[in-house]
Amino acid sequence: RASFEQALAEACGGQQPFGLALISLRRFSEAAQAMGREMEDLIVGEMSQRVRNNLPAPQRACQSAAGEFLVLLDSDSSAGHEALLNTLRLALIEPYPYVGEDIALDYRQVLLRGPQEGRDGDALLRQLDRRMADEPVARAQRQITAR
Repeated sequence: RASFEQALAEACGGQQPFGLALISLRRFSEAAQAMGREMEDLIVGEMSQRVRNNLPAPQRACQSAAGEFLVLLDSDSSAGHEALLNTLRLALIEPYPYVGEDIALDYRQVLLRGPQEGRDGDALLRQLDRRMADEPVARAQRQITAR
């Protein structure tokens, strides 16, 4: 986590565009509690491995909580950010060998683009948390509007 925060501080202090994403696999905590601590550790390890295997350098990621990852995208391309996040999404929602289809994960992500959305790492992280909390409300409003 410390090296991730250092990389974020460097990105915020630089002039190059970057992306900062929060990925959350909601419902993971409830599923993990039902399976027990040992199984939770196996799945968290598998999630982390999938993120590492699908995130090319110089991109960085760290686990912020069980079932949550912060991702620092070193690119000026919005399409590149979306493509990388889609790759991670596909990897993370694949069935887990220990539990197969039994674990129902609700994949959510929010993405900020720096430096235009901020130059302070802590403020960006708080903004990610707020947007993640607002995301279900925004989704419900989109569904109501679409009807």
